[in-house]
Amino acid sequence: MLRDKVRTLTYRLALVRAKRRLTGGVLLDVGCGTGILSMFGAKAGASRVYALDGAANLCKLAREIIAENGLSSRITVVNGRAEDVQLDVDCVDAIVSEWMGHALLFENMLPSVLHTRDRFLNPPPSANITDLSAWRRERLFPCRTTLYIAGFSETPSEGYDPEESRYSIDEEGLWDEISELYEVNLTGAFASAARNDSETQIYVDLMDPKCIITRDSEIATLDLATVSPNELTEHGVKGSFALESMGTADLRGFVIWFTVEFPDGDILSTSPYKKPTHWQQSLLYLSETLSLVQDDVLSGEIHFTHPTEAPRDLAINIDFVMNNSEETRVKRTYRLSS
Repeated sequence: MLRDKVRTLTYRLALVRAKRRLTGGVLLDVGCGTGILSMFGAKAGASRVYALDGAANLCKLAREIIAENGLSSRITVVNGRAEDVQLDVDCVDAIVSEWMGHALLFENMLPSVLHTRDRFLNPPPSANITDLSAWRRERLFPCRTTLYIAGFSETPSEGYDPEESRYSIDEEGLWDEISELYEVNLTGAFASAARNDSETQIYVDLMDPKCIITRDSEIATLDLATVSPNELTEHGVKGSFALESMGTADLRGFVIWFTVEFPDGDILSTSPYKKPTHWQQSLLYLSETLSLVQDDVLSGEIHFTHPTEAPRDLAINIDFVMNNSEETRVKRTYRLSS
């Protein structure tokens, strides 16, 4: 992830902009990894940084990197779970975390960050804070996040080479070819199972903007100063959308991306219209294409959850119609497994 310059430099700039609030304060880095954000926080003025991670091997590496940068006296690496970790302070002045996964919620790290928010991100009684949410919003990095959706087609726009498309999952003839190569029949049950898996999988890839055929729609916005970790765990994230077709094309599926916003207005975007990040975009394929003409509207609901038996996985349920016609209703469930 350190190779993701968009991600890393946005965090760095956000912490630098908050220098006035961080100077002399205590910063908690949740899921610190190599400790890069902890070091950014220390250089932005935090007098004490707690770098928290559940992986012992990463904590060991972070300590070594922090020592090499001469910051061991200000950064304490803590190996533990965010939900029950004990610090030698009762409260911190700010929290930074790079918790986002593919389609924002994959790997389900956000509730852990919110638990640390509720436990540690509290002003001292002497501060006389009347609006706790507003106070926290200035001290959460990031403080807000938004999910987006749009429709895409395999029909190439002008200047786009279809031979270079990474978005096709058309397996016609594939299993015939493989069966012939291996001299084993894989065209029946195996091909059917593979087809079902490919049609219910969340694909992670870069989407060429030329393939997007609808206007995008905001799905949901989460205010990280107020959203409840228990609510996220129990109900997931729900949203609705309305996508207006920008021309005549065959809808092949939906592309999902997100943005996160920092207290002083810096925005980290995973949009296909922006510079690529390691999150790329998340693609949901339909089992059959849907023909659209100019100004057709796809409207529906989408629900992000984490399966009980595999809470780090991500399930996405989508339910939509075209032009408010019940005859066109499509319901699909997709999954991304860790």
